[in-house]
Amino acid sequence: MAAVKGAARTDDGLQADERGLAAELDAEKAAKNAKDVLLNEAVHILADEVGLLKTDTRLASRVLPYAVDVGK
Repeated sequence: MAAVKGAARTDDGLQADERGLAAELDAEKAAKNAKDVLLNEAVHILADEVGLLKTDTRLASRVLPYAVDVGK
């Protein structure tokens, strides 16, 4: 079984078909609900960049020289 994202898994000595289904479902649910800090930070950085490009047309013209109209 693949390791749960963000959590260290230890070897329980069981084969995949010997584990309880409830434990696997709980592990999958925990992995799904885990916060992805790097993804959240990337979203914040991208939102900041878009905000800067919308408000500073000089910067936008230097960074995006082929854009026709950045203000839209």
